[in-house]
Amino acid sequence: MYRISIRVELEEYRKDLLVDALAEAGFEAFEDNDFGLAAYYPDSSFDESLLATILPSEAKYRVEQLDDNLWQRFI
Repeated sequence: MYRISIRVELEEYRKDLLVDALAEAGFEAFEDNDFGLAAYYPDSSFDESLLATILPSEAKYRVEQLDDNLWQRFI
């Protein structure tokens, strides 16, 4: 099984609203950091087109696939 990680660069005031929207879309873990926000999706059935409906149009983001062995190091 794989997990999907997204890293979104955005302003501080948008983070709480984005976390709510991503949680409703199935993301399960979140990390607030210097560049913005990291969010984790539970499996490889993730559809990246979903982000277009959630993220602000000017947001820069990166999607990565994490192996479960790597994920276990995060928790």
